[in-house]
Amino acid sequence: MHFALRIVVLFVAAAVAFAVSGYAQHFVAIAFFPVAYPRPVNEMVVCAVVGAAAAALVASFPLAAAFRNRAWLAAAFVAAPVLVLRVPDVLFYSGASASVVMVMGAVESISYLLSLVVGAWLVSRWWPRSNPSLQRSAFGAR
Repeated sequence: MHFALRIVVLFVAAAVAFAVSGYAQHFVAIAFFPVAYPRPVNEMVVCAVVGAAAAALVASFPLAAAFRNRAWLAAAFVAAPVLVLRVPDVLFYSGASASVVMVMGAVESISYLLSLVVGAWLVSRWWPRSNPSLQRSAFGAR
């Protein structure tokens, strides 16, 4: 696969995974939990984990197709937008009394990164590959 096409797949997978994660979190919050402000931490954790799993489900297959054995590394790059947005929350609120923000930043960062990396690694491990022993050479049988 061409290098430019891999770069396009990487950025499209990052954008789609980010959007799917947000929509999945919003859908789970609306469908399964009553509207309450502020939301309880356990509901936010469930939504973050479901959003991370949905992002991994959507992004793992294109990454495995484009990057094969290095899909886990590409998945770490795909997780960068969420890490850039959530890790500063963890660092900024680490000594403050707003521990809910810090906990949610850590949970969302870790669950998003781990689900994408593990999902891409699992899909790339079992992605169908051509078997060279079944292919014939240009000069006939081996």
